[in-house]
Amino acid sequence: MPDIQSEHSLGLKRRWVDNGDGTYSELVAAAVAAPVGGATSALQSAASPKDSAGTVFDLESCSRVLTYSAGNLISDAATYGGVTRVRTYTYVAGLLTGISLWVVQ
Repeated sequence: MPDIQSEHSLGLKRRWVDNGDGTYSELVAAAVAAPVGGATSALQSAASPKDSAGTVFDLESCSRVLTYSAGNLISDAATYGGVTRVRTYTYVAGLLTGISLWVVQ
């Protein structure tokens, strides 16, 4: 299976690498090392994404619940401070085709 790549509006290049066992690993690399939005670098933005309400949150501090169906990751729920944000994954013919933004529940 081919690797899946996309580019984020902040200049982050995301790459989903096929692990060979039906799962993918996400790799995130900054296209530029220059600061984005003041003192925040592009790599810091990946670790602290914005949710659908525009709020930056620390993904590393969240408790996470991953949901699978037929071996495919279909959602990632991240909760911190009583707020849950969910990212969903879309597949076509078993191949990952879409990843949503983090949506506040």
